[in-house]
Amino acid sequence: MLDKRSGREVCSQEFARTASVFHLSGDPEKHTVDLRLGHDQITLTFTDEPIPPPEAKKKDESAAELPKPPSAARSILDALIKATAKAAKEKAAAPQKPADPKPRK
Repeated sequence: MLDKRSGREVCSQEFARTASVFHLSGDPEKHTVDLRLGHDQITLTFTDEPIPPPEAKKKDESAAELPKPPSAARSILDALIKATAKAAKEKAAAPQKPADPKPRK
């Protein structure tokens, strides 16, 4: 869950199930908002305290965020797309044979 004002992550909890229906309820006296997704629930508490600075990432955590190399299937698909585009371009550039004026019997 992200704070739309700053883009910071405020909750990273993952749910075991997916849900297409959710329920939000707020309690102004407690300064909380509850988000319910099926059987799962998150409670956000709002305060006047300043936002703490972001934590420094560990060296091994930053390595986990590197983009993954393309899968073999994606590499094959990219090669097929390039080959098809090249063949279409070559066909369009090739001189066209004139049509045979006499129909064949």
